[in-house]
Amino acid sequence: MTQRLATAPMIDHAAMDDDISVLPRIFEDAINIAIMTRPLPADIAMSANAQCQTERAWQFSWLGDVNDAFSADLRRHLPAPDAADALIDDIKTVASAIAFLFETETVGVRLRLLQSAMCPRFHCDNLPVRLVTTYVGPGSEWLPEHAVNLAAITKLPLSQAPSCLSSYR
Repeated sequence: MTQRLATAPMIDHAAMDDDISVLPRIFEDAINIAIMTRPLPADIAMSANAQCQTERAWQFSWLGDVNDAFSADLRRHLPAPDAADALIDDIKTVASAIAFLFETETVGVRLRLLQSAMCPRFHCDNLPVRLVTTYVGPGSEWLPEHAVNLAAITKLPLSQAPSCLSSYR
């Protein structure tokens, strides 16, 4: 994923860099997505892959401080807790970064093992900002507004049509 993003042409309303300093750009009026590309260190990749070697679907949700209780609860929910240290540390780092960015101690974390796209259709995102991280698999895709075929969406049956479109901010 990093390679594709790094070579993609820049679009209006997007900020991209391989340094964490790009994330605060989400507060700029003209920016609605801030992308930090990063190579995933081998220990984190191995830890994440270990959690995917399971037959059962699993998920984890947390709303609160990123502290020792968070780590312990996450470890209890992971299918391979003995191989989870690097992944847990990285998730704590990412969650702490978003908490710092928004000057809060309470963050919401949702972690899922997906077998298909999480958001296969357009939807309304009721959060002012969402941070998305992909540890295993093809990555996340964001479409700038000009790339959305609104004519095709309006032809969907009402039950399948989106109620609204949104960006990451």
